[in-house]
Amino acid sequence: MILRVQTVIPLPTHTVWQRLRRIETLEHVTRGLMGFQKLTPIPELAEGATLKVRFWFFHLLPAPWVHHLKMRRCDSEHLEMLTEEGGGFIKVWNHTIRVQQHQQGTFYTDEVEIRAGLMTPIVYAYSWVFYHYRQWRWRQWAAQDSGASNSSRM
Repeated sequence: MILRVQTVIPLPTHTVWQRLRRIETLEHVTRGLMGFQKLTPIPELAEGATLKVRFWFFHLLPAPWVHHLKMRRCDSEHLEMLTEEGGGFIKVWNHTIRVQQHQQGTFYTDEVEIRAGLMTPIVYAYSWVFYHYRQWRWRQWAAQDSGASNSSRM
């Protein structure tokens, strides 16, 4: 199954792209819904990076599997990132993130190919909530940034 979730983040595209490449950003935009226990040192999210993590759902329930992530593409020219992921019953989790300039900031797309056997519909449903939540957190973060920028100008 393919899941596609899109939003407009009211930040400049170069700011979104730079933040997107930091593991701290992933931790920030997923906080509350999912935590990560780092099982390997996590470098900057750059092409060729390989990561192993354990998910903590709602920061309370540990996933009984190790999740593997391989950064296949991190294209700063086309502003596109592609990871190949999986673990446990999740056989395929190919995640593409695209950012594009938009008159109101940055048009941001998460697209995920999910294959988890009979669990695919359940994983898809959780992922729908997860990516909408992530993008909401991005927008909240952007609103805080612009509020801080506006108050510092006064």
